[in-house]
Amino acid sequence: MFVLVLYPERLINLTATHLLTVLAGALVLFAPIRTLLNALVPNEVDKGMDEKTSASTIFSSSWQRWMAVLILGALIGALAFAGEVSEGSGTPALARLVFVASVFVGLGLGGIVIAYAFLGEALGLQPRP
Repeated sequence: MFVLVLYPERLINLTATHLLTVLAGALVLFAPIRTLLNALVPNEVDKGMDEKTSASTIFSSSWQRWMAVLILGALIGALAFAGEVSEGSGTPALARLVFVASVFVGLGLGGIVIAYAFLGEALGLQPRP
């Protein structure tokens, strides 16, 4: 949590560094949650669970799971963008619209990828070793 104390506030003045700050916040959020989840719910193999009903068998290979995560992240970002655009009354310039769309999709994608990387195995979304 010292990252929040030591993080220089002047980094949020530029758009690119502000977006990196949001991704750093996601890292600060999900890294401790993985440890807390492992402490509260130990990851023991359930003997009654059939491997065929596991969430990790829906996508048989690692790249399929990561592609599903990437598609989900992009979809979340696109839907957030669509919700934001539907609230506006004016029509912004196309370049600005594309930039805002890329920000929403990028942040949605980044957040889901970080969450899956830290919590995927603990939540049973990745195969057990």
